[in-house]
Amino acid sequence: MDAAFNINLAKATNEALQARGYRALNHRDETFLGDVQFVSVYKFYETRKSAMIYMAMLGLPTGPAYDPSDLMAINIFGRTTLSNMVAYSHRIGSRFSLMPYATYLLNVEDKVSARVPLNEEDSLPDINSEQTVSRSIGNTAVIGSNVFYELSDSWTFGAAYEASQKKENQYRGDRDSRYDLLSKNTQSAAQRVKGEVTYSTVKSYLDKSKKIPLMFSCEVSDVIAGMNY
Repeated sequence: MDAAFNINLAKATNEALQARGYRALNHRDETFLGDVQFVSVYKFYETRKSAMIYMAMLGLPTGPAYDPSDLMAINIFGRTTLSNMVAYSHRIGSRFSLMPYATYLLNVEDKVSARVPLNEEDSLPDINSEQTVSRSIGNTAVIGSNVFYELSDSWTFGAAYEASQKKENQYRGDRDSRYDLLSKNTQSAAQRVKGEVTYSTVKSYLDKSKKIPLMFSCEVSDVIAGMNY
């Protein structure tokens, strides 16, 4: 018992990870460029009280590549994606507006290095299991709605609820390996609530009462229910 309590768990864990070819777990301070996004918005129509838009967002793999040997890597960058959103905005009274929306995120198949488990019990595959695989990240569907309150031309407060569903990832390779184990628990679902406050000089700029258009926004969100999220 004394020997067990005297074990340095952090040191022993890193030694076990490094023996399998993983990077050590330690403090890091990193700055890097993420995936660059290009956005295009098309307005179907607009009236005094309502409007409907389509927004396409193309994500390019400019961020860090997937790293199977780093358990601390975020590993959500280096992807090519296309997000499609349709939103409808309707003003209720003079200050409130409701904006329901639906989004579908498409992921383009790519090739990454991955450690393929030998079996269900192989939770930390060693470096010899690493190989190049074709990866198809599951697409994600989102529905939700925002409610906005315009306190003035400059200040807006908002609240939102959204539900999302992501399909299971798929992996393929040219070896006789358990690629199906890489897909395990990769499907997910979530329900999220949001709150936000925005300060904007855009309207004042268009009215020529402000010299430059600026917008500052703070958003706080929380997942209230989910699976594998």
